[in-house]
Amino acid sequence: MKKPIRISCLPVAGIANPYQHLMMQGLSADGRCIARNGYKDRLTGIIRTAIGKPSAYMHFDWIDGLYSRRSTILMYINIALFITQIWMVKHLFRTKIVCTIHNLHPHDHAHKIHHQVHAWFYKQCNWVRVFSDSTIASVSSSYHIPVNKFKVVPVGSYKGYYPDTITSTAAKTKLGVSQYRRVYLSFGNIRPYKGLEQFIRIFNTHARKDELFIIAGRAPYVDYLNQLKSIAGPNILFKADFISPEEVQIYYRAADIVVAPFHAIENSGSVLLAMDFSKPVLAPASGVLPFYLRNQPELVYPSDGLETGFIRAQQLSDSDINKIGQNNALVSGSYSFEQFTAAFITT
Repeated sequence: MKKPIRISCLPVAGIANPYQHLMMQGLSADGRCIARNGYKDRLTGIIRTAIGKPSAYMHFDWIDGLYSRRSTILMYINIALFITQIWMVKHLFRTKIVCTIHNLHPHDHAHKIHHQVHAWFYKQCNWVRVFSDSTIASVSSSYHIPVNKFKVVPVGSYKGYYPDTITSTAAKTKLGVSQYRRVYLSFGNIRPYKGLEQFIRIFNTHARKDELFIIAGRAPYVDYLNQLKSIAGPNILFKADFISPEEVQIYYRAADIVVAPFHAIENSGSVLLAMDFSKPVLAPASGVLPFYLRNQPELVYPSDGLETGFIRAQQLSDSDINKIGQNNALVSGSYSFEQFTAAFITT
């Protein structure tokens, strides 16, 4: 029997990040691969992992977390350190470097240097994983990556990671919401790229009295949160705090429709989670979202179509909402994290 392929995964996101946790669990499921975290060290974690946890592969998710700093000087120092470590891992330790591209550009980082670092890094990779065929053209063009370097593996289902035992009625009661109100939900970190200010203005204009918009998640940017609150109407409720794994079901089960009005996005864990909870999703035709949300085209809008999309969502009956949600759950449930194993076995 062949020895299992060892894979070290960086940066370390922790068990609080369902994607990385389930990815490693899926890779290790049948014993052909053993995936484990590298060292949680933003300065020298890469080289420490190569020395202390030798592996055939080193897999990266969000590389900007390994070098990005608020101070420009510190960021450039860390970029030099990052590049040096990657070079050593590849050429001295002979470890294969692979990565998963979650978004075309890192969130909330407009500096040109981020694009340059990513372009250099992708050239060092043996192969690059994306979530759908639709992503290949944009990533290849933006970073000049040969198309034969891509491997397409969709994200697996998050079903079962979070508790899901509460009913919609009980969830609304816990949040103090009337059973007869239609609830729209934005779930996850409250960050500028999510486009919430645009949706708030549209919601303020078009929402009926029986409609409520809940924004739930941590707010890493206080100024942005205050901006949202300053324009929010009376039918908008904020839960700007960490949502525990046990509480996640309360918000998704209380919701009738999940709202994801991103300015630009390639992939979204909150959208996939909404699908696992059998929810319709109002989202832009960006990145892989049209692929995942292919059974609800009426709620997938063009870049300038958020207002029209929301009006369409308002027109859905309860029966329509249930049917769309069930179809979304079938799509998300057709993928598993174990499918990623084949990318390493067939290399």
